[in-house]
Amino acid sequence: MTVQVTSLPIYLDIKIYGVYNYLSIKIIERKMYMSIIIDRYQAQQVMEGAGVMVNRVFGHDETKEFDPFLMLDYFSEPEEKELPGFPWHPHKGMETISYFLRGSGEHQDSMGNKGVIGAGELQWMSAGRGIMHQEMPASSPDGIQGFQFWVNLPAADKLKEPDYQYIRRGEMKTVVDEGVAVKVIAGRFRGKTGPIDKSERGIEMYHVILEPGSKMQLTRSGGKQGFVFILKARAGWMTMLSNL
Repeated sequence: MTVQVTSLPIYLDIKIYGVYNYLSIKIIERKMYMSIIIDRYQAQQVMEGAGVMVNRVFGHDETKEFDPFLMLDYFSEPEEKELPGFPWHPHKGMETISYFLRGSGEHQDSMGNKGVIGAGELQWMSAGRGIMHQEMPASSPDGIQGFQFWVNLPAADKLKEPDYQYIRRGEMKTVVDEGVAVKVIAGRFRGKTGPIDKSERGIEMYHVILEPGSKMQLTRSGGKQGFVFILKARAGWMTMLSNL
């Protein structure tokens, strides 16, 4: 299978030859007409919250390479399991993106908001000038699986009021064609626009599933950074998250 990430019609293939556990591939435009792989990152297990083991794909010293993204954590439990969660803690001047594929997460904040992010749903929280919140994951018979991204806010937006955007089950636009399914979270792909609009900062996010022998091409504007996270892969098919 081949993933092609292009800036203009000339491109260089990114070939996936095997299974990489929690591998993030960093892509950046080096030349005017092509994108190339410049680095690979292997996730490291770290303990967060009240004792939750997560896979830190990138963060801390690597944030310059992924600007404006500050961090990506991936968590997965194959069976139903009680997790201690992430009790009350503050955020300021940044955004958090929580995306669940299995299980769910209960969210509560200092402004009185409370709700549940279910499987196939996403919450994009902008902390702005500051907010306290907690996130308590709830497993299911199929276990739990999901991501959390941190995104830096521009200086002009760091003192804005906190706000939220949600993608509820069934609201995410999906493009299916020749063995490729692209769920559009933010941005636009083949005429489908994602529910989250971050166009003013040029952020695009896609959840991509490739079937055996399939390939796809993603186009991004010149000067933008991009990365691909290989979520799951085995002989023949792959699912990934792409930020371009």
